[in-house]
Amino acid sequence: MADNERTFLKLPDKRGFTNMDVLKVLEAGVSQNPVFLKQAETTLKEWEVMPGFYSHIFEVISNRNLDVSVRWLAAVTLKNGIERYWRKSAPHGMSESEKARIRPRMLSLIGEPINQIATQLGVLIGKIARYDVPHDWPELLPALIVGIQSEDSLIQERALFTLHHVIKSLASKRLAGDRKSFQNLADQLLVPMLEVWNVHLDTTVLQVCEKQDAAQETIGKSIICTKILRKLVVQGVREPLRDTRICRFAEVLFEKIKTLLEIRNFFLIGTQLDANMKKLIINHVKIIADLLERSPLLFLPLITPSLNFVADYVFTVEGQRFCFQEFAVKLMNLMKALILCAEYKPAKVIEETKEVATLEAHKMKMAFFTPSKLSQLFHCLVGEYLPLKEEELNKWSNDPEEFLHEEGGESWKYSLRPCAESLFLAIFHEYSTVMCSLLLALVKDNTAFVSAEDFQGILRRDAIYNALGLVSFELFDQIDFDNWFSTSLLEELRCTEPNYRVLRRRIVWLIGRWTNVKFSTDLRPVMYEVLLNLMGNHEDLVVRLEAAETLRTAMDDFDFSVEQFMPYLQLSFGQLFQLLKEVNECDTKLHVLNVISLMIELVGAEIKPYVGGLIQFLPALWEASEQHNMLRCSIISTLVHIVKGLGEFSIELGSFLIPVIHYATDTTQSAHVYLIDDGLELWKALVENSPVSSPALLKLYDNLPKVLEESSEYLLIGCQIMKSYLYLCPEEFMKSYGTPTIAFFNNEVQDMRNEGVIKVLGVIDQMILCSPTLAVNVVSPLVMFALKVIYEDSEMPLFLCACFSLVSRLVLTSRQHFLQAVNEFGSQINASPDSVLNRILDVWIDRMSYFSSTEKRKLMSIALISLLASGSPLVLDKICGILMRVCETIQDVLTREEDGQEVDRLFASPGSFVPEFSGDDEESRTTEHTKRQRKVLTTMDPIHVLSLPDYFKEQINKLRGHLSPSDFEGLMKTVDVETMEMVKDFFENTRIKPVSPISSAAIIKFC
Repeated sequence: MADNERTFLKLPDKRGFTNMDVLKVLEAGVSQNPVFLKQAETTLKEWEVMPGFYSHIFEVISNRNLDVSVRWLAAVTLKNGIERYWRKSAPHGMSESEKARIRPRMLSLIGEPINQIATQLGVLIGKIARYDVPHDWPELLPALIVGIQSEDSLIQERALFTLHHVIKSLASKRLAGDRKSFQNLADQLLVPMLEVWNVHLDTTVLQVCEKQDAAQETIGKSIICTKILRKLVVQGVREPLRDTRICRFAEVLFEKIKTLLEIRNFFLIGTQLDANMKKLIINHVKIIADLLERSPLLFLPLITPSLNFVADYVFTVEGQRFCFQEFAVKLMNLMKALILCAEYKPAKVIEETKEVATLEAHKMKMAFFTPSKLSQLFHCLVGEYLPLKEEELNKWSNDPEEFLHEEGGESWKYSLRPCAESLFLAIFHEYSTVMCSLLLALVKDNTAFVSAEDFQGILRRDAIYNALGLVSFELFDQIDFDNWFSTSLLEELRCTEPNYRVLRRRIVWLIGRWTNVKFSTDLRPVMYEVLLNLMGNHEDLVVRLEAAETLRTAMDDFDFSVEQFMPYLQLSFGQLFQLLKEVNECDTKLHVLNVISLMIELVGAEIKPYVGGLIQFLPALWEASEQHNMLRCSIISTLVHIVKGLGEFSIELGSFLIPVIHYATDTTQSAHVYLIDDGLELWKALVENSPVSSPALLKLYDNLPKVLEESSEYLLIGCQIMKSYLYLCPEEFMKSYGTPTIAFFNNEVQDMRNEGVIKVLGVIDQMILCSPTLAVNVVSPLVMFALKVIYEDSEMPLFLCACFSLVSRLVLTSRQHFLQAVNEFGSQINASPDSVLNRILDVWIDRMSYFSSTEKRKLMSIALISLLASGSPLVLDKICGILMRVCETIQDVLTREEDGQEVDRLFASPGSFVPEFSGDDEESRTTEHTKRQRKVLTTMDPIHVLSLPDYFKEQINKLRGHLSPSDFEGLMKTVDVETMEMVKDFFENTRIKPVSPISSAAIIKFC
């Protein structure tokens, strides 16, 4: 396109589009000039919302004289436009008149000769059908039926392809009305499609047998017909196997598959048609499997034919001649589905089963799975399908890491040997008595040592060991694994011949399978020595990786003992680290790193002497794994355990850890969705284990509010990180982030659930505890929130308790700020400060006994006593209730020591340990974080700094000093007799161990 043609790439004037405008933009869109390409993309983006645009696009598609690439781009543009603007409710949606112009003309393009354009047309017609069929486009399906019955082969093929996408779109709709509509359409289409399917299948057989050139095209049509029928039969009928048409169709499926297998075996193996013929056969098998899944209790007439079909083709020499891998996998999975089907399993006492169909299905299965049939299946699975095949051995030699990866995950869905293992396990579990005797007999017949030159014997032994490992839980009482391991298995492991790598790897795997089932603790040192030897770099890589995985299994066992493992820690860590450096695939590194991570987690600080090399290696691994988020997750998880293991020394890793944490918790990074959970754990671990703060560590906090804004699921760990900062560097944290944190929480608490608010108030509570001078000046918004909850007397005890805890902290830190908050709250609700305080005290006294936390009630009692000692008339008016609640709390906190004296069990005298310390850290080990927690609690927290009985006496004496004797006596007379008896008991009771000299003689006479 010439430069002077750029003028066409602009918005049309008021006269609207012309076909030439659109054509020139599309021609620019397929040019090789990057400037034109960019300008065409921009222009098409601007034009797509303008009325009439897609009508002009359709004109370009319809013009077969134009360049194919231009027409293809037009078809893609129309397809994208349908997705965005065809819905009636879509912004800038197409007008009904424009849709009405496009729809009928679509049908004229059914015979499009260019494949890539025909593909786009079929897909976009399917997208339109999702919105418009049947109500706005009733002509579509009849036209397609006419097309598939046409004598013109091209029109027939295009109509089938289009109908497939139409049916696929309609079947994907899930609303009840849409489902009903699709079922009505399916009812109309079922008979004609069955006829077309039958005709094309017969034609396929004829053309293949006669080696006609048209066979390829006919097989393709048969595949599409089968896919359409699968949607119609399985999703278009509520109970497919109650429909006689579908029942007849299902019955002939087995014969049709048999015929296709025979003609493939005789005519197509090794030809270009073979791949499509395999697809055709597999699609037929999928229909049978789908019918079983959709209506298991109506599948009864097909149970025996299905089982016989699978057995004939998968487990007989004659049938295996016709089998190919994908077919065998589908049939094995079909048999497994029949075995495991819950609807076919009666109750333990068969007579209690009321479902007749279940009993009938069970009888059919029992009639099929006779001991002789089970023996046939057993020997075929173990003898033919479980042994490693030549292609697997080649993969082992050429790409060992890929060989191991192909065995994991859901490989049973598509890979033959994992599928056979899965079927073997299902049969064994269902018919364990017969299968167990067969397996034990096979093991007994194969006890002799296999020569290293007998490779086939080694493969057979490998298959037997595989079977023994798969069903290890079923053989718990049948095999003495300890004796077997100590004799035969150790002897075979000592053979270092190359061929024996197969058995060494399998025995290592077998040990892993039995470790959690039945393996003596006394033999674990021998097992560790074996595994470490097999992890050495002299060994085959697959064996080494299998040994590492078995070591992980052994460590992740209930009977694992760290003390027993310690002699092997240095060597095992070194072997794993060496393996981590040698492997290439990210998935393999991930598995090895998980083993290392678990080891560090279990041994904790004992890893310190050996972890240096790994720490130096991880930054390079982090950089190399930029495109592999799962590996990065594992790296971060490992770093969490390293930080916990190193404790205070982890601060030396800050130059690496802090950027990792920042990246993992940066919500602007696309990878954060994978890394954020582990990143937050690493962040928490680093703050908790750092002996001192640093500007970079504190700066990380900038990420936290954005993380909390993204999802409330991070609130718990977010609050734990905040508390860790408050213990680590309270003054720096409050100066830098105190006000922003309060502002953030003040905006969020209104929309939080009560559980979340409790966590938030816990952070504010700790702000006042750790940095009282700075905190009281910024926490007012959250204190106002707490006062509102208290004033309204929430029915949620935990929620109300958290609010009272915060208010109590403020009372004890600054009574002036508390009264200011009460005044401000009164102004907000147009109430006097005295009425607000009166209401708060009423709720306080009334609800305090509902709270289960003794620590919180002690804090509230101390705050109440403090208010009482202030001598405020309003507070003194509540003295009866206050004394009652305080005395109740004193009774709860007192505990009797060995000398008979009673003391406040929450009080921690200088240098002592907090008796009921309960922090956020669930681990029993001492960390820098727990040290800081205990220091704050034992030196700053009134709950643990004050003895409640002594503080009570002291403050009552203080109150007495503020009042005249007559006023004090009159005040005490307002207290009920029962409460006064408790007060008198606490003042006279000499059993209470004194912790500070308080004179109570003066008060006693008033009691």
